[in-house]
Amino acid sequence: MLSYSWNEKIIAQVINETLMIVEKHIELDKDLQITIVPALPFPWFSNLERSFWINGFTNSSQSIWMAIPPNPDRSFLCYLLAHELHHSAPKNPIYDLTIDNFPLKEWYKMEGTAEYFSLQFFEDKRWWKESFSLDIEERYIAEAKRFLNTNDDGVKGPLCFGSVKQQIPYMAGYAFAYNAVKDYAKRYPIDQLEQLFEIDSEALILTYNLHITR
Repeated sequence: MLSYSWNEKIIAQVINETLMIVEKHIELDKDLQITIVPALPFPWFSNLERSFWINGFTNSSQSIWMAIPPNPDRSFLCYLLAHELHHSAPKNPIYDLTIDNFPLKEWYKMEGTAEYFSLQFFEDKRWWKESFSLDIEERYIAEAKRFLNTNDDGVKGPLCFGSVKQQIPYMAGYAFAYNAVKDYAKRYPIDQLEQLFEIDSEALILTYNLHITR
C-alpha cells in the first residue's frame, strides 16, 4: 500500500497553487471538496511513466476526485486539476442538463472548454494528442457531426474515450473537442475565460475548420 502513497504536503501545495490561479478567472463553490486517492495501473497507462497515471472526476460543483501516483508530474497534475475545476464551476451549463439529456455536442463543449481553459495556464503534456493525427481527425469529424444530438452512451462512448475495435484512439474525443474550441476562440476571440461557458455547442462543431487549427 505504501508504494501508492504520496507526500501530502506537496500535493496540498500543488492543489492550493492551482486553485489560486483558477479562482482568478472563474468562481468556484465555497464548499468544494477535492478528494485525493491513489492512482491504479489501468490498461491505458501501460506505456506511460507512472508520474502520468493521473485522472480526475467531477461529481458536482462541490466534489472533485483526483487519482494521483506517488510522484506525479507536477505540471500535468496542475493541468488536470484545473480541467476538473472548470467542470465544477457552478456557472457551468452542464448543471442545467440531465443524464438522459446530455447529447454528444454538449460533451464536446464541456470537455473542449475545460481543456482550453486549463491549457491557458499549464504546459501541454497531453500524452494522447500525438495519436490523434490529421488523417484520423478527418475521418473522426464526419462521425462526430453525424451524432451530435445523440444521448446514446453506446454511440458516445467510443467517440469520447476511444475504441480499439472502431480504430478510434484513446481520448480522441478530448483531443477533438480541444481542437474545436481552440479554432472557435481564434475566430471569435474571448475577453474573459468565463465566456467559454456561453459558446453554442452545435455551432462549435459545425463551424470547426480543422485545417486552420492544424
